[in-house]
Amino acid sequence: MFVIARMQYGGAERVMAELANWFAGMGHQVTLVSGYDFPSVYPLDGRVKTRWSAGHQDGKTRPGRMIGFIRDLCRMMEEDRPDAVVSFLTDINIMVIPACKWMRVPVIVSERNDPARNPASRVKRWLRRLTYPFADGFVFQTEQAKSWFSKRIQQKSAVIPNPLLAASLPPPSCGSGKLPGGGLRVVSVGRLEPQKNQKLLISGFAAFARNHPGAALHIYGEGSLREQLAGQIMALGMQNRIFLEGTVADIPAAIHTADIFVLTSDYEGMPNSLLEAMACGLACIAADCPSGGCKTLIRPMHNGILFPVGDEKGLVEALERLAADDQLRQTLAANALQVREEYAGDKINRAWMAYIRRVMEGG
Repeated sequence: MFVIARMQYGGAERVMAELANWFAGMGHQVTLVSGYDFPSVYPLDGRVKTRWSAGHQDGKTRPGRMIGFIRDLCRMMEEDRPDAVVSFLTDINIMVIPACKWMRVPVIVSERNDPARNPASRVKRWLRRLTYPFADGFVFQTEQAKSWFSKRIQQKSAVIPNPLLAASLPPPSCGSGKLPGGGLRVVSVGRLEPQKNQKLLISGFAAFARNHPGAALHIYGEGSLREQLAGQIMALGMQNRIFLEGTVADIPAAIHTADIFVLTSDYEGMPNSLLEAMACGLACIAADCPSGGCKTLIRPMHNGILFPVGDEKGLVEALERLAADDQLRQTLAANALQVREEYAGDKINRAWMAYIRRVMEGG
């Protein structure tokens, strides 16, 4: 049984859909539980049983919603008899653990962001400290995220990066999207939220664009900061150079002909957007943010460029360097394609299977 808050656009949701599909394809009986009603924005194998918790939404208070979700989850476990439960994201993990302990079902929880920054709520952080010691296993995306927790939790954990669905990616173009007149097409993917720091991306690109009249920036994603970011673009006079593209269903298809991918987040887990951009054969620039996912993927000046978090000057310098050196840009793009093998979906999914079996056996 896999459990998550909702199956909307997001890195954790994409990975959970991939895991559910893969386990179902391997002949396992799989239930995917969401705190909100389906459908999923990510395709699900017809053999994956989907369920959702009305109790998570019916409660008028936060404690009431939590109790409702725990009650519903216990009922689902009693009916479906899972051998193990895998839960993603702190908000859900802190409810799944007590439900699984009550039902005596092994539970593995996974952090998918920087645990030092997420969740921001003091209550949720307290509940995490209270409940996590009772989980049977933990999956982290990076060693840095793992190291944030106690030795007791680390000893029961595994580091498993995100899987890459290389078969669903378009052929790599390695920079075929250059604009007429020598301009570069720069792309970025992420929710329009403070964590992703598109404000820095927009101001940095505007500074870069003054010396590169043909360059354009396309930002894919939606969120609460759309109006604020649109106002920033207008104030900089960049409305014909920077475009907020909103959410698209097939990100790789939208970005694979670009020249440069940029990620400016203040913190991340292991960003799927960066992994997919590298697999598309793009020269990538990323903030060296906690909890180490970007650093895990990028070896500086071999398959991408890292710059310090929040450093606009460093971002502009990286853009200038790639714009001035076609050979470097193409070399980084070609080397980035190695992630197709390093993070192949089947390889990563088998690591999940091995770890789940280990937890079930009490190892």
